[in-house]
Amino acid sequence: MKRLAAYLLAAASLFTACRKEAVQDYVSVLIPVTLESVSTKADGAAAADRLLVGVYRKDAAGKLTFQPESSHPSMQEALTVQQGRANCQLSLTAGENYLLVFWAQSRGNQDYTPDFEAGTMTMAGEALSNDNSRDAFYGTLETGPISGNNLSFKDIVLKRPFAQINVLPLEEDLQLAGKAGLGLSRSALYLEHVPNVLHLTSGAVSGDARISFSPAAVPAGLIASNLILAGDERLIDAELAVYAKKGGTEQQPATFRIPNVKVRRNYKTNLTGRVFTTGLSFDIRLEYGFDTPGYSGNIPTPPDEPGTPDNPDNPDNPDNPDNPDEPEVPDNPDNPDPPDEPELPSATGTVTTLPATDISFTEAVLRASYADNTGDIAEMGFFWGTSPGLLNQTLYADYSPSGSFSAVLSSLQPGTTYYYRAFIAEYDAAQGRYVDRLGAMLSFTTEKEAAVNTDPGYLGCFEMPDVSALLSGTSVSGTKTDRDDRWYRYGTTNNKRQIVTHTYTLSGKQVRNYTVLYDGSKYAPVWTAHAMHRSMWPNNNAGRNDSWTEDPGISLTQQTGLNNASAVGYSRGHLVASSYRQSSVGQNKQTFYYSNQAPQWQNGFNDGTWSSLETDVTGHAPSGRDTLYVVTGVLYEGAVKTLPSREGLQVPIPSHFYKCLMKCSFNASGEMTSAKGCAYIFTNESHSGMPYSSGITSIDAIEQRAGFDFFARVPEALQKEAERTSSPLW
Repeated sequence: MKRLAAYLLAAASLFTACRKEAVQDYVSVLIPVTLESVSTKADGAAAADRLLVGVYRKDAAGKLTFQPESSHPSMQEALTVQQGRANCQLSLTAGENYLLVFWAQSRGNQDYTPDFEAGTMTMAGEALSNDNSRDAFYGTLETGPISGNNLSFKDIVLKRPFAQINVLPLEEDLQLAGKAGLGLSRSALYLEHVPNVLHLTSGAVSGDARISFSPAAVPAGLIASNLILAGDERLIDAELAVYAKKGGTEQQPATFRIPNVKVRRNYKTNLTGRVFTTGLSFDIRLEYGFDTPGYSGNIPTPPDEPGTPDNPDNPDNPDNPDNPDEPEVPDNPDNPDPPDEPELPSATGTVTTLPATDISFTEAVLRASYADNTGDIAEMGFFWGTSPGLLNQTLYADYSPSGSFSAVLSSLQPGTTYYYRAFIAEYDAAQGRYVDRLGAMLSFTTEKEAAVNTDPGYLGCFEMPDVSALLSGTSVSGTKTDRDDRWYRYGTTNNKRQIVTHTYTLSGKQVRNYTVLYDGSKYAPVWTAHAMHRSMWPNNNAGRNDSWTEDPGISLTQQTGLNNASAVGYSRGHLVASSYRQSSVGQNKQTFYYSNQAPQWQNGFNDGTWSSLETDVTGHAPSGRDTLYVVTGVLYEGAVKTLPSREGLQVPIPSHFYKCLMKCSFNASGEMTSAKGCAYIFTNESHSGMPYSSGITSIDAIEQRAGFDFFARVPEALQKEAERTSSPLW
């Protein structure tokens, strides 16, 4: 890759504050801004042409308050980037201390969404591979108390807050492919466990997202190259799709999974391997990627390369460059040379993997301790899997300085043995990078059957259908009349369908999250079922996880989303909405399983009418002894069209989405005393401007079309009345 002078930045702009309040003393502040000049990932100049500025007043206690009137927070108000420099001129209040946040990107870039009021920048989940327009730059400046009539600052250099992922082909692999008439056409790259939120005021990153770089043309000598948000070193999982061409015709893509890829801010990760010939393997190297240190938190600047002369323009006499023929001055014994620099310490941390605790049929708590580390610790957690020779999944633990850490491993299979080992990522100064320090491998086996249901009686699974209604036969343990009717013990004999119930731990108790009936022939759920109650499923603002990943309880094929979904108008539509499950990060993460998504029309439906319905369901979650039961599903009626997934699967597009609701009340003995129900159904297309009330119908009408008897555990008299009406619940 060629070095590029990636200069960007901002034209002068004068802000004049107009307020109705008392006149204050303002100071004109001049801030020159420059974007760093570094090696970039593609040919051509960096495309950032707009500078956004966020101004935060900082009080004596360190609290930051966003100042929208002094900021340039949107593309409409952004400063223009020209020739890599700008004079950013602001009017600030005398005597106040400010934190200034700078973000530069191209006007047409839709991959990044800065929100200065929230203090975050969010990266989109889908982008184009090998696209230099994704370049962006970031930096902060704390002004100190503003004083004087005019105040100038030294040049502020903005840095990329990214890691760079490069996938490179082996030359011998390309040569062998060429002899067979094959060449590279396009590639796509899918990355998991990637941070997707940059916290603008601190520079920290968070999130555990799946980022999809859709297929794009392959540059010469490169398969894929992308920028992703990064902080200190972290492990991500990569999936590569390579489209070969033969005789001008593009072939079906070959897909490769590459687990445990290390990334780090301001570094590049090069994955070099074979994509055409047998013996697939990728050599993964983490290298310092840019010419100057980036905005990198506590990541040290790598040491100089060995053997670099002090004065490269005059290597024969570097200590006396002005007089190269003058002999060197002999050493002065009274003024000896300073001693050699001490050797930099190696990583020495020891990690102890501890036995798992709180093992149930779907969860376990993994524990570990560490000691004697000499370097900073960037991450800690566990590598795990179902085979001792393939610990291909990573469970991250929250950072703990106490010497011990733990994390909950959930959505496991009953009666299954899992293997795990703890790790910390410790900085090794001798090598100039982070290294993994590992504990021993241990294992545990989940319980074979479900634990006793800890839900109070009035929070039981009343929305579940009659098991006899499951298509193509059913094998069950128990009947619908059992008080302990636990749907995670049910299974269907249809080998194209599976039923799975996901649980999580709340206050030390195992609680049902939701149940899904998954159809492997449709690559989508048939329906999901769950309850809403403010105490048992509290809204703790866990946030949107966006970690899209495979459902570990489903053994059937799962699709990750439509190929080029945004171009064809569909998105991954949740059945159990992310907003329904906000008790914990682990609980919310389960709503991002591929088994909980179906292709849903985006504009005017997923982001409009359907979203409004989900919002009101969340807002009307009951408390006390009332509970709202929810069944969400899809229908395939009429001529069903299909679209290709990222894996090349032909995914049927649902014709309809529906949601059945039943609010039930209970007495102090746990007996149901009343029930009220309704349902909503919509065609899978835009309903722009239409309220969700336009789709109201009865539960009976949905059951007739779907072929299921939902809410089968509700007493018959109450069930019959609640299912026949179509009056809204609120």
